[in-house]
Amino acid sequence: MQEQVFLDKAVFRRGKQVKVCVQHVFDRNNVRALNIDMASGEQSNWADKDTFQMTIDECSLLAAYFLKLVDSINLSFHGENNNKSLMIAKSDNSNKGSTQHYIGMYQGGKIGHYIHLSHHEGFRVFNLALDQLSNHYQQSRTDVISLLKAYYAQ
Repeated sequence: MQEQVFLDKAVFRRGKQVKVCVQHVFDRNNVRALNIDMASGEQSNWADKDTFQMTIDECSLLAAYFLKLVDSINLSFHGENNNKSLMIAKSDNSNKGSTQHYIGMYQGGKIGHYIHLSHHEGFRVFNLALDQLSNHYQQSRTDVISLLKAYYAQ
């Protein structure tokens, strides 16, 4: 097994309750991907984290979500046992008057971890996905956005 190389990342914390790290990685075939690591409680070493790896193809769907080209994302059949899934959707936060992004990681059909990201935090995740797409396809970020809009607007 080859050693995992970690690149750019965004880390989000909610007190001592949840920690999330979204980071650039290369998958086992050396293709760009995004890892979403989630841990609950006070695990400072991420020992009990759960990881969901988004393929480069799924990164295009993630970018399309943040560009408001798709309403939500539901990715299934991930992990060694094909029993992990990831759901991303907008959730209105009426108390704060803002839109948030819900990210939930499920295993065996049961919620394992979740977090609500602010609009600003979501932008950081969007940038990570866009960077991976731009680098993978060797196109400018502007060209990738144009392609996403043309494809997902169908």
